[in-house]
Amino acid sequence: FFHALDVMATTAVSSITTPRLLLRPFARSDTAAIASHCGDLRVARMCRVVPHPYGIAEAEFFVDQVCSRADGRIYAIVLGGHVVGCVGLESISGESATLGYWLGAETWGLGVATEAAGALIDHAFGGLLDGLERIESGYWSENVGSAKVQSKLGFSLLGRGPLLCLARGCELEQQYTRLTRLEWHRRRVAPPPPMSAFELLASFPQGLPLGGLKAVCAPAADRAAFEGDETAIEAVWRARRASQPSLFNGAKFRFVGVEGGTGVEGGGEGGVEARSASVVLGLTDYRSFLGTNCAESWRALPPACLASPLGNAAVVRTSDGCVVLLRRSGDVGECPDTCVMPGGHPEPEGIGVASLEEWRGERGAKARAAPGWCEGVARELYEAMTREVVEETGIPPADLSPPLCLGFSRRVLHHRPDIIFLIECRLDSAAVAEVYRTATGVHRDESTAIELVPQQELLRRALDEAALNMPGCHLGGLALFRKHREATGTARTS
Repeated sequence: FFHALDVMATTAVSSITTPRLLLRPFARSDTAAIASHCGDLRVARMCRVVPHPYGIAEAEFFVDQVCSRADGRIYAIVLGGHVVGCVGLESISGESATLGYWLGAETWGLGVATEAAGALIDHAFGGLLDGLERIESGYWSENVGSAKVQSKLGFSLLGRGPLLCLARGCELEQQYTRLTRLEWHRRRVAPPPPMSAFELLASFPQGLPLGGLKAVCAPAADRAAFEGDETAIEAVWRARRASQPSLFNGAKFRFVGVEGGTGVEGGGEGGVEARSASVVLGLTDYRSFLGTNCAESWRALPPACLASPLGNAAVVRTSDGCVVLLRRSGDVGECPDTCVMPGGHPEPEGIGVASLEEWRGERGAKARAAPGWCEGVARELYEAMTREVVEETGIPPADLSPPLCLGFSRRVLHHRPDIIFLIECRLDSAAVAEVYRTATGVHRDESTAIELVPQQELLRRALDEAALNMPGCHLGGLALFRKHREATGTARTS
């Protein structure tokens, strides 16, 4: 999956720790793990100099001979007490070095390579290697995973060319990359992203009704723990509760990604263009969200360690073509005093799981084993959206159309995902304003005012982020709404 760790070595290497990993020198006792991982053709075929087959003898040679060289720094990647891969710098000479890494197949897709390589790079530029100005690397052109890793780390492409792959016995196209000290420093000191920044994760321009969006929800998609995470999360939770006693904890669906459909993943105004899809979910809670995504150190945590609870938001369009906006109160967990669309969270409690403890215990196991579990999760995503609109605006359910899913957006700040819906309202804007003012049961602790904005005016204002003061996940929702209007021609009255 990841590019080869070529002939690298170490002398007097100290250990490096990250939130989840320990990077340490290899030992003779690691040879079985090395042979197991490198003997897997899925791993070897993505490396340059790892032969196939690969056994204990090759692993012993690597530990005894390769790791005795003086022109490199080589580390075992240890996760949960087990060696899962390797990362290192080779050909260290004055101002340059070469980065290489491999990872056992069972830990692909968990952000381990990015976390390990990022930590080594930080140490290398931060003083481990005096005078280092650039780090070279590369990957096979077909190796999408390694391309993503290096892109996240800031590497830029230099060129491409043929290179021999020992395990396959043939030449493959190699992409050559470089990270300079200047770029590394620029990325480290970059200010946090603005609240308005967003990325589109999936777009359904025609809209997906209930039944069109599938759901997969299982413990395999739960948040990965990091060293000392419970202590860190509890400290943040206690501090937030002390200043905002109204905050309460509850189980939430953890967003992992969207599968299926047509197109490829992207950000900004791009994203997956799909007619059908499945959303992959785990479970988390609001306490973990505040202690990971909203913690000061959130950018240092790999995505796998973030709670990333799935929120929801609806473009509620009135019969006279206005969109419902709410002014959030100052006593909410995130983005106080901002302009938002009606929304909140789909609730696992709606399908019988009220807490992480239940999810991890017998109750959660029984719920997942019951017929129709995934269908129930998908149904909750839609029904929860209608509930949130009713609770936040007072509009009767009978005056709302069934939700139509427009896609998924994510606020870049704090890595906050939302599922976005369109709901048509049979009331006009004046009637909605009156219902909000007079209806009983409206959650008035969450909002302080309602605004009904003609849809074309709203989309124009959305281009000026300061004019709306709206969180990025909701601005992304308006971008999805714009795509829907362009695709369907349903502009209505403006």
